[in-house]
Amino acid sequence: MWTEIAEAIKAGNPYIWTILVFLLVGLSIIFEKYISIVFRYSINSRKFNLNLKKMITSEDYSRAISLCRSYGEIPVPKMALQALEAHDLDPFSTKGAIDESVIELLPRIESRINFLPSLAAVTLLIGTIGTIEGIWTTFHTIDVLDSLGKQVTLTKGLSGSLNPSAMGLIAATIIMAGHSIARSLALSVIAGVHHTASVLHNLLVPRDHVLLSSHVGEDPKPSSSSTIEESGTEDSASAVKNPPTEDANNAPVEDIKDEEEII
Repeated sequence: MWTEIAEAIKAGNPYIWTILVFLLVGLSIIFEKYISIVFRYSINSRKFNLNLKKMITSEDYSRAISLCRSYGEIPVPKMALQALEAHDLDPFSTKGAIDESVIELLPRIESRINFLPSLAAVTLLIGTIGTIEGIWTTFHTIDVLDSLGKQVTLTKGLSGSLNPSAMGLIAATIIMAGHSIARSLALSVIAGVHHTASVLHNLLVPRDHVLLSSHVGEDPKPSSSSTIEESGTEDSASAVKNPPTEDANNAPVEDIKDEEEII
């Protein structure tokens, strides 16, 4: 198989050369994402978040800012730096700064990785098309040959027509393996981003702002004290409208008893 594929490459088979171009594109994406994720995005997020917690809890914001700046342009410390700077200016703007940084970071980490499965599928389709075209060409060629020539041509034509499919399968396998590696590395970085964002949210965002944002859109309900006050007001109003009346029967009886005692 490998010898026939090499001969097809030397012969200039257009389908195999197209598959090779797609394979080089996929390998360049895999290599670029590996370099950027491992050397530009990845840090020891657990250690970084632990140090950041200690500094923010002790309200040593200057050291926390210096710690973030020491990492340079690495995305996670840069997100923490933007959150700390926003907290210095206005504590209520911290949540928006964290959300904005997360929205900016995630597409950058995942960029071009999702393109690899489509690239692998295209290489498979190109290989299949090359195989079908080779089979058609073989069957059209043997019509003008004698019986002995037909057998030899048919054997070589069918074996050669499978080369594009074999090359497409090899290229798709390599691309999908690279996609799995790049995807796993990206997911580890994304988990670190979410962890750091939750740490910053819990330590820097004011609680009043969190409660206010969670209760936005809810209808205010009257409290029990206001209900009691309203009921008391209604009772007093009803008392004014209907004053208590004396028992007409009790008052004369008491007067008669007093008169008998005097006599």
